[in-house]
Amino acid sequence: ETVFVLASGPSLTPDVIESVRGRPTIAVNATVLAAPWVDVWFFTDNGILFGEMEGGERRHRQARDGRSMVEFARNFGGRIISMARKAKAALPDKVLRVEGSFMPRFPAPGGRAIRQGVSSGQTAISLAVSCRAARVVALGFDMRMVDAREHHHDEYAGWLRKPSPYQDFIDAFRG
Repeated sequence: ETVFVLASGPSLTPDVIESVRGRPTIAVNATVLAAPWVDVWFFTDNGILFGEMEGGERRHRQARDGRSMVEFARNFGGRIISMARKAKAALPDKVLRVEGSFMPRFPAPGGRAIRQGVSSGQTAISLAVSCRAARVVALGFDMRMVDAREHHHDEYAGWLRKPSPYQDFIDAFRG
């Protein structure tokens, strides 16, 4: 089947999200908050669930609407797949932890390997390939600023980032 992978670029509008409802879909990172009905929620690192250290412990990240991302994960109806060890430890019955490999090319469809990229979106595409997707449609993979926006949501406002990761993201699709 065709699998839709929803990233967080500004082109991912509510209409685009709604147009894939009912189709095999993977949401990447905080995009799951805009499409909580997806089949798979994928993220590579612990940062989506856990925020900054506080008193030697990581505190739960809060979505803009005040929800704890860990609580959201506990109630998520689809499958959560992640490379994050702390996410698996915090939610052992909810998170399927997978490992990725750094490889020069995407693996063959249906292969057991997942090509770990420099972004969760790229790695989610490889996950879809490893699950035998006949075709992968990447939505919200802008990898650039659009109308002064980096994302279709505000979940990452205030996060410290390197100045522009986009060229790294684009280069990682080679192969």
